[in-house]
Amino acid sequence: MAAADRFNKGFDWLADRYGRVTARAVRAVMLVLIVYAVLLALAAWRFVATPSGFIPAQDQGYFITVVQMPPGSSLERTDAGVQTAVKTALATTGIKLAVAFAGLDGASFSDAPNVGTLFIQMDSFADRKAKGLAPAAASR
Repeated sequence: MAAADRFNKGFDWLADRYGRVTARAVRAVMLVLIVYAVLLALAAWRFVATPSGFIPAQDQGYFITVVQMPPGSSLERTDAGVQTAVKTALATTGIKLAVAFAGLDGASFSDAPNVGTLFIQMDSFADRKAKGLAPAAASR
């Protein structure tokens, strides 16, 4: 059997299989459309159910802040900026404590000399609510 005959036989076999699969897919169009419609409805339902605000109603009592200095800044310069941010945070009403790491990128948890990360804990929700610092949605 010549190489051209083997190729033609293989090509015919592949074309036949492709035709059968395509025929089944065309017959199953309604099933595919129904599944597609269900997936669209599910996506729309989850989109509507997701909180629309930038800050969700759930108050976790802490947040993470990243301080980024210009590229090429030394770790000492970054540490000075991070310490200034810590002092500012602790001087803010409703902040309980702040833990800072110069040289740690809080977004990717990688090391870099021009970034720092602050982990800031707020006062308890009851204390912040009593001081009028709770979000409007939580005060209702």
